[in-house]
Amino acid sequence: MIKSEIRSLVFNEAQRLDPKARYHARFLDAVIEKCLSEMLWELYALDPHYLQRFTVTCVSTVDYEAAASLYYTTLPVKIIPFPDKASGVRRVNTLAQPGMRFYPADYREMDALRSSSYFKEVTDKILYIVNQERVVYYGMTAAIAAEGVIMEVIQPFSQFADTDTVYIPEFRDGEGMSFDDRVKRKLATIPPVDLSEDTDETNKVTK
Repeated sequence: MIKSEIRSLVFNEAQRLDPKARYHARFLDAVIEKCLSEMLWELYALDPHYLQRFTVTCVSTVDYEAAASLYYTTLPVKIIPFPDKASGVRRVNTLAQPGMRFYPADYREMDALRSSSYFKEVTDKILYIVNQERVVYYGMTAAIAAEGVIMEVIQPFSQFADTDTVYIPEFRDGEGMSFDDRVKRKLATIPPVDLSEDTDETNKVTK
């Protein structure tokens, strides 16, 4: 389902709760994003591999920071952080050298590898570290840096365009709550935004 359709469905649910209410598109998007993020976190807790169904593919460039002697990629979109090393960047790949493999790591592992006797001995693996704004690499080659990388990321609802397809997890939690149920519960507890003085029609959602 595309993003705009999901927003319309949520608006219809809101109208059933309060036929007189009007909502900002931003407000509805925030409700949807909160529900989707919660469900993705719950999927991660069940099995991190479940997240691969909800990744978005991004082709990104690799830059070089000479002062620190490191290669990095600025995150092309905001990501949903997760507690493991990969965080919201679930996979990195390249078409430049198919034999290379990328593995998520943390800075302690990178420091240990740099200080070991095997420094620069491993030639078919690249470590990547995810932080809030970028992905840092250890073992990156000039050939791969020139061609760029392919990332599979988990991004929040706000990062999708209205025409993008957004996949919704199809499961119920321990309370039997589906995505629709979660949306209804949040709409029932949060009052609608007052649009009486809002002249920006682009931010209003109507039937």
